[in-house]
Amino acid sequence: MLVVGRSAPTDQLLPEVIEARCVHSRMEQASCRACVDACPTGAWVIDDERLGIDTERCDGCGLCAPVCPEGAIAARCAPAEYRVDGVGIAFAACGRAGPGLGDRDSGAGLVPCVHLFGVRALLDLQRRGVRRLTLSAGDCDTCPRGTITRFERHLDQVNALLLDRGQEPIEAHPVSPQGWARSRHAAEARHRPPSMNRRAFFRGMMTAATETAVELAERADPGVPDFTPPGRLIPRTEGSQLSLNAPRIDGERCSGCDACARLCPHAAIRVEPSAYRFDPDGCTGCGICVDVCETGAASVRSLDPSPQDLLPLLQRRCAACGAPFHTPAPETARGLCPICGTSNHRTRLFQVLG
Repeated sequence: MLVVGRSAPTDQLLPEVIEARCVHSRMEQASCRACVDACPTGAWVIDDERLGIDTERCDGCGLCAPVCPEGAIAARCAPAEYRVDGVGIAFAACGRAGPGLGDRDSGAGLVPCVHLFGVRALLDLQRRGVRRLTLSAGDCDTCPRGTITRFERHLDQVNALLLDRGQEPIEAHPVSPQGWARSRHAAEARHRPPSMNRRAFFRGMMTAATETAVELAERADPGVPDFTPPGRLIPRTEGSQLSLNAPRIDGERCSGCDACARLCPHAAIRVEPSAYRFDPDGCTGCGICVDVCETGAASVRSLDPSPQDLLPLLQRRCAACGAPFHTPAPETARGLCPICGTSNHRTRLFQVLG
């Protein structure tokens, strides 16, 4: 990961990049441009040789973090969280929202932009018991930062998933800057930590254990998935169908080369003896499977109501080289394995011995 440009006053706000998670460090042909497309100042630079940040252009807005499918860009801002009458309430206000936010304010909940709360951040809030998010923003339609995927889109995706899995959704309440400041101060004054009765104690222990497991997974050794896909943060319930992202393979196009399964960072596509098995909750939408598929058989769908579970594989023997292979298609390139099917299988190699 190359950082270009001279040091700038915003260095303390520059994105923290975890290079090992970036899809471009895993696959040179990766087509992901999420951070580049989300940057309102054009600070992210990508070409055939580099992916980096022009530090003179970066203003520290943080909008690249929520769109990164693999969590390679760490979020640096968080809302202010309180517990009022047993309900978790979070507050976030854009620093450009207008006057009134700084009056008698400690700065808690002030962020560069409210749209930096993506799917992962919202699911983390929900797991911590937050059910209401009070927001204050400026005129996003005239702000350069309002051209990216907005908070409302992320919230719609999260609530669709939560409702499908029997969980309470998150309510968002936009208010004026003055109303936001008053509400936050009132919530701060009424904030009461969860009571430590027996039930709350064990619930807290279970939550802490879950969060610790997630943190340990994300600090794993190189080569091991080091980022927990958002879809795995909320357990499935009986009858739930939706996933944030779901990989699919078109059996009529697939050659059975297994490249998608080998490169998937979180085993959302696995190879079994007689089938490709799919785990939609493990899919982050990174697109590696789509980029590596030479036949155009792989795709990723968002909030697919009927995600693919498995794709049966047929065991075959190559008519050209005689090697065993598998494929989902009954008739595949006259019975050729993926290698012979894409090369001149009639070529013969001869070794000259001297």
